Amino acid sequence: TTVASTAEDALSLMGMLPPEAAARVARTVGTKFRGAPERGREWVMSLPPGPVRMQAWEGLGSLDGITPDSVPPGPDRDAALIGSLYRSGMVPKPGERLRTVMEIADSTLRRDAFDMVMEESVQSTTNRADAQTGLEEFDVPDDWKERWRGKSATKRD
Repeated sequence: TTVASTAEDALSLMGMLPPEAAARVARTVGTKFRGAPERGREWVMSLPPGPVRMQAWEGLGSLDGITPDSVPPGPDRDAALIGSLYRSGMVPKPGERLRTVMEIADSTLRRDAFDMVMEESVQSTTNRADAQTGLEEFDVPDDWKERWRGKSATKRD
């Protein structure tokens, strides 16, 4: 088994994969551009629109050198925003992560990201209270909030 340790190794291996497999590994490949985010941006922009490119933007969006504001609006930016929810280092508080979620333009992706942040937050002893506060702070449909209100308020250690 070969493990790609550099961006160039990862790109080489990814080029040998069929499209459906490439989509599954593109996020990981995007994270290999730590220290070379501009090279990563060039790579992602060279990909055709679709699942591989979106996964690549998620990986690249998790890097400190890429800001979602620097990505044009649309699917690419939404994917970079999702990736930014997983930045390396300290994980932001739920309220900050939910602010990022609210910037996602695609309503289905926004809802999925909202649920993902809330799920992770209510499972964390230290983040439950902040998750409850963040839950009420954002203008999202009540049906999005309802399932999390009970979990945030009643979950016990």
